[in-house]
Amino acid sequence: MILCLIFLLPAACGKQTDTAAYVEQGMEALAAGDFAGAKTALTEAQKLSPDEPRIFRSWGIVFYQEGDYPQAISYFSEALSALGERGEEEKEKSVREDILRYKADAEAKAGNYEAAEADYDLLISLDDEHVEHYLLRGKNRAELGNIAGAAEDFRAVLALMPGNLEYCEDMYLTLAEKGESETGMEFLDVILSSEPGTEEEESRYAAACLEKAVSQIKNSQYQEALSMVQKGLSMAAEPVLKELRYEEAVCYEQMRDFETALGRFMAYRDIYGTEETVEHEIAFLETRINQPKYVVEPADAGEPEEDTDTVSQEDPVEVEVDRNRTESENDDDTEPGNEGEGL
Repeated sequence: MILCLIFLLPAACGKQTDTAAYVEQGMEALAAGDFAGAKTALTEAQKLSPDEPRIFRSWGIVFYQEGDYPQAISYFSEALSALGERGEEEKEKSVREDILRYKADAEAKAGNYEAAEADYDLLISLDDEHVEHYLLRGKNRAELGNIAGAAEDFRAVLALMPGNLEYCEDMYLTLAEKGESETGMEFLDVILSSEPGTEEEESRYAAACLEKAVSQIKNSQYQEALSMVQKGLSMAAEPVLKELRYEEAVCYEQMRDFETALGRFMAYRDIYGTEETVEHEIAFLETRINQPKYVVEPADAGEPEEDTDTVSQEDPVEVEVDRNRTESENDDDTEPGNEGEGL
Protein backbone atom coordinates (compact mmCIF):
# COMPACT_ATOMS: atom_id res chain seq x y z
CA MET A 1 0.00 0.00 0.00
CA ILE A 2 1.31 3.41 -0.95
CA LEU A 3 1.93 5.60 2.07
CA CYS A 4 1.80 9.40 1.96
CA LEU A 5 4.62 11.08 3.82
CA ILE A 6 3.66 13.99 6.05
CA PHE A 7 6.18 16.75 5.66
CA LEU A 8 6.76 20.45 6.23
CA LEU A 9 8.86 22.52 3.87
CA PRO A 10 11.83 24.36 5.43
CA ALA A 11 10.60 27.46 7.25
CA ALA A 12 13.66 29.67 7.06
CA CYS A 13 11.63 32.56 5.66
CA GLY A 14 8.03 33.71 5.27
CA LYS A 15 7.90 32.61 1.64
CA GLN A 16 8.72 29.02 2.50
CA THR A 17 6.28 28.97 5.40
CA ASP A 18 3.50 30.10 3.05
CA THR A 19 4.51 27.40 0.59
CA ALA A 20 4.27 24.73 3.28
CA ALA A 21 0.85 26.03 4.32
CA TYR A 22 -0.46 25.85 0.75
CA VAL A 23 0.87 22.31 0.32
CA GLU A 24 -0.72 21.23 3.59
CA GLN A 25 -3.99 22.84 2.53
CA GLY A 26 -3.82 21.01 -0.80
CA MET A 27 -3.26 17.63 0.86
CA GLU A 28 -6.13 18.22 3.27
CA ALA A 29 -8.41 19.07 0.34
CA LEU A 30 -7.28 15.89 -1.45
CA ALA A 31 -8.01 13.78 1.63
CA ALA A 32 -11.54 15.23 1.61
CA GLY A 33 -11.96 14.34 -2.07
CA ASP A 34 -11.80 17.97 -3.16
CA PHE A 35 -9.55 17.68 -6.22
CA ALA A 36 -10.26 21.21 -7.43
CA GLY A 37 -9.36 22.64 -4.03
CA ALA A 38 -6.16 20.59 -3.93
CA LYS A 39 -5.10 21.86 -7.35
CA THR A 40 -5.83 25.48 -6.40
CA ALA A 41 -3.69 25.25 -3.28
CA LEU A 42 -0.81 23.55 -5.08
CA THR A 43 -0.90 26.15 -7.84
CA GLU A 44 -0.36 28.83 -5.21
CA ALA A 45 2.42 26.80 -3.61
CA GLN A 46 4.22 26.39 -6.92
CA LYS A 47 4.08 30.11 -7.60
CA LEU A 48 6.16 30.56 -4.43
CA SER A 49 8.51 27.59 -4.90
CA PRO A 50 8.42 26.52 -8.57
CA ASP A 51 11.25 23.96 -8.32
CA GLU A 52 10.38 22.29 -5.01
CA PRO A 53 10.32 18.49 -5.58
CA ARG A 54 7.76 17.92 -2.84
CA ILE A 55 5.26 20.11 -4.68
CA PHE A 56 5.73 18.04 -7.86
CA ARG A 57 5.22 14.98 -5.71
CA SER A 58 1.97 16.40 -4.34
CA TRP A 59 0.75 17.17 -7.86
CA GLY A 60 1.55 13.58 -8.79
CA ILE A 61 -0.49 12.27 -5.87
CA VAL A 62 -3.49 14.39 -6.90
CA PHE A 63 -3.49 12.98 -10.45
CA TYR A 64 -2.76 9.48 -9.13
CA GLN A 65 -5.86 9.65 -6.94
CA GLU A 66 -7.88 10.95 -9.92
CA GLY A 67 -6.75 7.94 -11.96
CA ASP A 68 -4.85 10.05 -14.48
CA TYR A 69 -1.74 7.88 -14.35
CA PRO A 70 0.19 9.38 -17.31
CA GLN A 71 -0.09 12.84 -15.76
CA ALA A 72 0.84 11.47 -12.35
CA ILE A 73 3.92 9.75 -13.82
CA SER A 74 4.99 13.02 -15.42
CA TYR A 75 4.86 14.86 -12.09
CA PHE A 76 6.60 12.07 -10.18
CA SER A 77 9.38 12.12 -12.79
CA GLU A 78 9.69 15.89 -12.36
CA ALA A 79 9.87 15.43 -8.61
CA LEU A 80 12.72 12.93 -8.94
CA SER A 81 14.54 15.20 -11.38
CA ALA A 82 14.14 18.22 -9.09
CA LEU A 83 15.30 16.17 -6.14
CA GLY A 84 18.49 15.35 -8.04
CA GLU A 85 21.49 14.63 -5.90
CA ARG A 86 19.64 15.82 -2.83
CA GLY A 87 17.94 12.45 -2.93
CA GLU A 88 21.24 10.78 -2.18
CA GLU A 89 21.48 12.52 1.17
CA GLU A 90 20.30 10.39 4.08
CA LYS A 91 17.54 12.79 5.11
CA GLU A 92 16.12 12.80 1.58
CA LYS A 93 16.18 9.05 0.96
CA SER A 94 12.72 8.47 2.41
CA VAL A 95 11.32 11.17 0.11
CA ARG A 96 12.97 9.59 -2.95
CA GLU A 97 11.68 6.14 -1.99
CA ASP A 98 8.17 7.49 -1.49
CA ILE A 99 8.14 9.18 -4.91
CA LEU A 100 9.55 6.06 -6.57
CA ARG A 101 6.86 3.92 -4.94
CA TYR A 102 4.13 6.17 -6.26
CA LYS A 103 5.71 6.32 -9.70
CA ALA A 104 6.19 2.55 -9.92
CA ASP A 105 2.59 1.94 -8.92
CA ALA A 106 1.33 4.53 -11.42
CA GLU A 107 3.45 2.94 -14.17
CA ALA A 108 1.99 -0.47 -13.38
CA LYS A 109 -1.57 0.85 -13.33
CA ALA A 110 -0.92 2.48 -16.71
CA GLY A 111 0.31 -0.87 -18.05
CA ASN A 112 3.94 0.27 -18.25
CA TYR A 113 5.25 -2.83 -16.51
CA GLU A 114 8.82 -2.59 -17.76
CA ALA A 115 9.11 1.00 -16.50
CA ALA A 116 7.57 -0.09 -13.20
CA GLU A 117 10.13 -2.88 -12.84
CA ALA A 118 12.96 -0.39 -13.36
CA ASP A 119 11.52 1.69 -10.51
CA TYR A 120 11.23 -1.35 -8.26
CA ASP A 121 14.85 -2.25 -9.07
CA LEU A 122 15.86 1.21 -7.87
CA LEU A 123 13.78 0.83 -4.73
CA ILE A 124 15.43 -2.49 -3.89
CA SER A 125 18.87 -0.95 -4.50
CA LEU A 126 17.97 1.74 -1.96
CA ASP A 127 16.64 -0.75 0.60
CA ASP A 128 17.17 -4.44 -0.07
CA GLU A 129 15.36 -5.50 3.10
CA HIS A 130 12.05 -3.76 2.42
CA VAL A 131 9.69 -6.70 1.99
CA GLU A 132 6.99 -4.85 0.04
CA HIS A 133 9.45 -3.82 -2.66
CA TYR A 134 10.00 -7.52 -3.47
CA LEU A 135 6.29 -8.24 -3.23
CA LEU A 136 5.38 -5.44 -5.63
CA ARG A 137 8.16 -6.25 -8.07
CA GLY A 138 7.06 -9.90 -8.02
CA LYS A 139 3.48 -8.95 -8.83
CA ASN A 140 4.74 -6.68 -11.60
CA ARG A 141 6.92 -9.48 -12.99
CA ALA A 142 3.88 -11.76 -13.06
CA GLU A 143 2.13 -9.16 -15.23
CA LEU A 144 5.14 -9.24 -17.56
CA GLY A 145 4.86 -13.02 -17.79
CA ASN A 146 8.13 -13.52 -15.92
CA ILE A 147 6.78 -16.23 -13.61
CA ALA A 148 10.22 -17.49 -12.56
CA GLY A 149 11.24 -13.95 -11.59
CA ALA A 150 7.98 -13.42 -9.72
CA ALA A 151 8.45 -16.64 -7.76
CA GLU A 152 12.03 -15.60 -6.93
CA ASP A 153 10.81 -12.29 -5.52
CA PHE A 154 8.03 -14.01 -3.58
CA ARG A 155 10.57 -16.37 -2.01
CA ALA A 156 12.52 -13.29 -0.92
CA VAL A 157 9.32 -12.02 0.72
CA LEU A 158 8.93 -15.36 2.49
CA ALA A 159 12.54 -15.24 3.67
CA LEU A 160 12.12 -11.72 5.07
CA MET A 161 8.70 -12.36 6.65
CA PRO A 162 8.22 -16.13 6.98
CA GLY A 163 5.16 -15.90 9.21
CA ASN A 164 3.10 -13.50 7.14
CA LEU A 165 0.22 -15.63 5.83
CA GLU A 166 -1.52 -12.65 4.25
CA TYR A 167 1.47 -12.22 1.94
CA CYS A 168 1.46 -15.97 1.20
CA GLU A 169 -2.18 -15.80 0.17
CA ASP A 170 -1.55 -12.74 -1.99
CA MET A 171 1.45 -14.35 -3.69
CA TYR A 172 -0.40 -17.59 -4.41
CA LEU A 173 -3.41 -15.78 -5.84
CA THR A 174 -1.17 -13.59 -8.02
CA LEU A 175 0.34 -16.68 -9.63
CA ALA A 176 -2.97 -18.58 -9.79
CA GLU A 177 -4.59 -15.69 -11.66
CA LYS A 178 -1.86 -16.09 -14.28
CA GLY A 179 -2.60 -19.80 -14.62
CA GLU A 180 0.42 -20.75 -12.50
CA SER A 181 -1.28 -22.24 -9.45
CA GLU A 182 1.19 -25.14 -9.33
CA THR A 183 4.09 -22.68 -9.11
CA GLY A 184 2.26 -20.85 -6.34
CA MET A 185 1.53 -24.01 -4.39
CA GLU A 186 4.62 -23.56 -2.19
CA PHE A 187 3.10 -20.36 -0.80
CA LEU A 188 -0.31 -21.98 -0.36
CA ASP A 189 1.32 -24.85 1.52
CA VAL A 190 2.74 -22.38 4.05
CA ILE A 191 -0.84 -21.46 4.96
CA LEU A 192 -1.87 -25.11 5.12
CA SER A 193 1.04 -25.89 7.47
CA SER A 194 -0.09 -23.18 9.90
CA GLU A 195 -2.35 -23.60 12.91
CA PRO A 196 -5.16 -21.05 12.56
CA GLY A 197 -6.29 -19.43 15.78
CA THR A 198 -8.34 -16.39 14.85
CA GLU A 199 -11.47 -16.21 12.71
CA GLU A 200 -9.50 -14.46 9.98
CA GLU A 201 -6.84 -17.18 10.01
CA GLU A 202 -9.50 -19.90 9.85
CA SER A 203 -11.13 -18.19 6.88
CA ARG A 204 -7.78 -17.98 5.07
CA TYR A 205 -7.02 -21.62 5.92
CA ALA A 206 -10.40 -22.81 4.58
CA ALA A 207 -9.88 -20.88 1.32
CA ALA A 208 -6.44 -22.50 0.99
CA CYS A 209 -8.02 -25.93 1.52
CA LEU A 210 -10.45 -25.21 -1.33
CA GLU A 211 -7.66 -24.14 -3.70
CA LYS A 212 -5.56 -27.19 -2.82
CA ALA A 213 -8.50 -29.58 -3.21
CA VAL A 214 -9.41 -28.21 -6.64
CA SER A 215 -5.81 -28.73 -7.75
CA GLN A 216 -5.80 -32.28 -6.40
CA ILE A 217 -9.07 -33.10 -8.17
CA LYS A 218 -7.58 -31.91 -11.45
CA ASN A 219 -4.68 -34.28 -10.80
CA SER A 220 -7.07 -37.20 -10.02
CA GLN A 221 -6.00 -37.23 -6.35
CA TYR A 222 -9.54 -37.67 -5.12
CA GLN A 223 -8.89 -39.16 -1.68
CA GLU A 224 -6.37 -36.41 -0.86
CA ALA A 225 -8.79 -33.80 -2.15
CA LEU A 226 -11.61 -35.18 0.01
CA SER A 227 -9.39 -35.01 3.08
CA MET A 228 -8.46 -31.41 2.27
CA VAL A 229 -12.10 -30.44 1.68
CA GLN A 230 -13.16 -31.89 5.02
CA LYS A 231 -10.44 -29.93 6.81
CA GLY A 232 -11.73 -26.76 5.20
CA LEU A 233 -15.36 -27.53 6.02
CA SER A 234 -14.60 -27.50 9.73
CA MET A 235 -13.71 -23.79 9.69
CA ALA A 236 -15.14 -22.31 6.49
CA ALA A 237 -17.67 -19.53 6.15
CA GLU A 238 -19.65 -18.52 3.07
CA PRO A 239 -18.99 -18.31 0.17
CA VAL A 240 -16.05 -20.71 0.55
CA LEU A 241 -18.26 -23.12 2.50
CA LYS A 242 -20.60 -23.44 -0.48
CA GLU A 243 -17.74 -24.29 -2.84
CA LEU A 244 -16.27 -26.80 -0.43
CA ARG A 245 -19.61 -28.60 -0.13
CA TYR A 246 -19.82 -28.87 -3.90
CA GLU A 247 -16.25 -30.20 -4.21
CA GLU A 248 -16.93 -32.74 -1.46
CA ALA A 249 -19.77 -34.20 -3.53
CA VAL A 250 -17.52 -34.19 -6.60
CA CYS A 251 -14.86 -36.15 -4.71
CA TYR A 252 -17.31 -38.88 -3.70
CA GLU A 253 -18.63 -39.08 -7.25
CA GLN A 254 -15.12 -39.43 -8.69
CA MET A 255 -14.36 -42.12 -6.12
CA ARG A 256 -17.48 -43.94 -7.38
CA ASP A 257 -19.27 -43.71 -4.05
CA PHE A 258 -22.42 -42.69 -5.91
CA GLU A 259 -24.80 -43.03 -2.99
CA THR A 260 -22.80 -40.68 -0.76
CA ALA A 261 -22.26 -38.28 -3.66
CA LEU A 262 -26.01 -38.20 -4.28
CA GLY A 263 -26.64 -37.44 -0.63
CA ARG A 264 -24.11 -34.59 -0.67
CA PHE A 265 -25.56 -33.04 -3.84
CA MET A 266 -29.09 -33.27 -2.46
CA ALA A 267 -27.98 -31.65 0.81
CA TYR A 268 -26.29 -28.92 -1.25
CA ARG A 269 -29.58 -28.34 -3.11
CA ASP A 270 -31.51 -28.20 0.16
CA ILE A 271 -29.20 -25.45 1.43
CA TYR A 272 -28.56 -23.38 -1.67
CA GLY A 273 -31.54 -24.10 -3.89
CA THR A 274 -31.82 -25.45 -7.41
CA GLU A 275 -28.89 -25.10 -9.80
CA GLU A 276 -28.82 -26.63 -13.27
CA THR A 277 -25.48 -28.34 -12.80
CA VAL A 278 -26.48 -29.84 -9.46
CA GLU A 279 -29.80 -31.09 -10.84
CA HIS A 280 -27.90 -32.72 -13.68
CA GLU A 281 -25.56 -34.44 -11.20
CA ILE A 282 -28.47 -35.67 -9.07
CA ALA A 283 -30.31 -37.07 -12.11
CA PHE A 284 -27.19 -38.91 -13.24
CA LEU A 285 -26.38 -40.31 -9.79
CA GLU A 286 -29.94 -41.58 -9.34
CA THR A 287 -29.53 -43.67 -12.49
CA ARG A 288 -26.28 -45.11 -11.15
CA ILE A 289 -27.79 -46.12 -7.84
CA ASN A 290 -31.06 -47.53 -9.18
CA GLN A 291 -29.78 -49.65 -12.07
CA PRO A 292 -28.95 -53.34 -11.45
CA LYS A 293 -25.35 -54.47 -11.60
CA TYR A 294 -26.07 -57.60 -13.65
CA VAL A 295 -28.89 -59.07 -15.74
CA VAL A 296 -28.92 -62.88 -15.44
CA GLU A 297 -30.61 -64.84 -18.21
CA PRO A 298 -32.40 -68.16 -17.56
CA ALA A 299 -30.11 -71.17 -17.00
CA ASP A 300 -30.67 -72.60 -20.47
CA ALA A 301 -29.64 -69.38 -22.08
CA GLY A 302 -26.00 -70.08 -21.42
CA GLU A 303 -23.57 -67.96 -19.43
CA PRO A 304 -25.03 -64.92 -17.64
CA GLU A 305 -24.48 -61.78 -19.61
CA GLU A 306 -23.31 -58.60 -17.99
CA ASP A 307 -25.67 -55.68 -18.62
CA THR A 308 -24.02 -53.47 -21.20
CA ASP A 309 -25.59 -50.45 -19.56
CA THR A 310 -23.76 -51.00 -16.29
CA VAL A 311 -20.37 -49.65 -15.39
CA SER A 312 -17.89 -52.38 -14.50
CA GLN A 313 -15.88 -51.83 -11.35
CA GLU A 314 -12.85 -52.87 -13.40
CA ASP A 315 -13.51 -50.16 -16.00
CA PRO A 316 -13.69 -46.86 -14.09
CA VAL A 317 -14.92 -43.70 -15.69
CA GLU A 318 -12.28 -41.03 -16.09
CA VAL A 319 -13.78 -37.69 -15.14
CA GLU A 320 -12.16 -34.33 -15.64
CA VAL A 321 -13.23 -31.72 -13.13
CA ASP A 322 -12.97 -28.03 -13.94
CA ARG A 323 -13.78 -26.18 -10.73
CA ASN A 324 -17.55 -26.61 -10.33
CA ARG A 325 -18.05 -28.67 -13.45
CA THR A 326 -17.56 -32.40 -14.14
CA GLU A 327 -17.28 -33.93 -17.59
CA SER A 328 -17.68 -37.60 -18.49
CA GLU A 329 -15.01 -38.58 -20.97
CA ASN A 330 -15.29 -42.33 -21.52
CA ASP A 331 -18.76 -43.39 -20.38
CA ASP A 332 -20.91 -44.16 -23.39
CA ASP A 333 -24.05 -45.03 -21.42
CA THR A 334 -24.66 -41.66 -19.82
CA GLU A 335 -27.96 -40.00 -20.54
CA PRO A 336 -28.27 -37.32 -23.25
CA GLY A 337 -26.66 -34.06 -22.24
CA ASN A 338 -24.22 -35.56 -19.78
CA GLU A 339 -21.25 -35.25 -22.05
CA GLY A 340 -21.32 -31.44 -22.13
CA GLU A 341 -21.90 -30.36 -18.57
CA GLY A 342 -20.99 -33.07 -16.16
CA LEU A 343 -21.90 -36.41 -14.80
